[in-house]
Amino acid sequence: MKIGLLLDDTLDSNDGVQQYVKSLARWLLKEGHDVKFLVGQSSDKSEFGNRVISLSTNIIVSGNSNILSMPIWPNIEKMKKSLDEEKFDVLHVQAPYSPLMSEIILNLANTPKVATFHIFSTNPVYCYGSKILAFFQKKSLSSIRFISISVASKKFAKNFFGVDSIVIPPAINLKKNDGKMIKKYLDGKINILFFGRLVKRKGVIYLLRAYKKLITRIGKNSLRIIIAGEGKEKTWLKIYAKMFNLPNVEFTGYIEENDKAAYYNTSDICVFTATHGESFGIVLLEAMACGKPVVAFANAGYKEVLANAGYKEVLTGEGARFLVEPKNVDELAEKLEILIKDKKLRDRMGKWGLEEVKKYDLSIMGKQILNFYKEVLRD
Repeated sequence: MKIGLLLDDTLDSNDGVQQYVKSLARWLLKEGHDVKFLVGQSSDKSEFGNRVISLSTNIIVSGNSNILSMPIWPNIEKMKKSLDEEKFDVLHVQAPYSPLMSEIILNLANTPKVATFHIFSTNPVYCYGSKILAFFQKKSLSSIRFISISVASKKFAKNFFGVDSIVIPPAINLKKNDGKMIKKYLDGKINILFFGRLVKRKGVIYLLRAYKKLITRIGKNSLRIIIAGEGKEKTWLKIYAKMFNLPNVEFTGYIEENDKAAYYNTSDICVFTATHGESFGIVLLEAMACGKPVVAFANAGYKEVLANAGYKEVLTGEGARFLVEPKNVDELAEKLEILIKDKKLRDRMGKWGLEEVKKYDLSIMGKQILNFYKEVLRD
């Protein structure tokens, strides 16, 4: 099968949607299918070479507390030429999509079309803007069959774009965990890891406030917070840690994809404090795949990952014990303290996560998407 993966954003970064399309492409290529990327302004072709077709000039914008590369100057002639030359069996677009690139391609192409909805937001401005966008995209939306990555994104797609979808969660490559650890952090302290962008809705300030409580109960020399990521909140978070003299708070900066597993493996507990706006908890799965206990705020994307094939919440069953009401610092400190003081419980939760995460393996998710392509082609 010849598949075009369509993305308005650049392919040069490794943010969530880029990871989704790259992981899917790797699996499809391994299975013998031909894949090309139809993307916004992209220059890095180191992994996929001539499979990357850049079709617009992009600018950097901010939306839903994310940084996006948005197309503003589409190369329509190159779009037409690419569609004529490639003759795709299926076009798979990442939604919501831009009227200045992906929508043009979708309207030009006489090809079966699939879309994956990645977004979830409760921001009134963003939600209202989505309804306006959907009104003007009626033609292209009517020609597409939809996947959503979670119940949260499924609800968003229905409520603001008026489309029905099946839920297929993002995949995780369970074979990426190489077992490496970071020696400088192996000094007997309990390592509490946060992984993600340092923006307000990721809620790292609540982790630092909980840590402030923990060190008074457990001791200054027993704990360490590792904050892995970059973002505009980093300066303020550093000021807060210094203002309250919080010991052993490490800001690592941006972590390359190949180094992520080492940080997960080095941690004793992983904490994800996003307060809202999360469509799926891929970071939870990454931590679980490394056998680490997870504490997380119970936002929609972390607790409502329910797929059509019987998937339940990421943190369900025993894992739900460590869901925390968003912004509740006292409860967050309490859940962390339970795990800090009980190594056997940490080990048990790690083993639970290792078993639970198997259902999200790349081979399983890839087959579901491929079967959806075949269903669309039959129709």
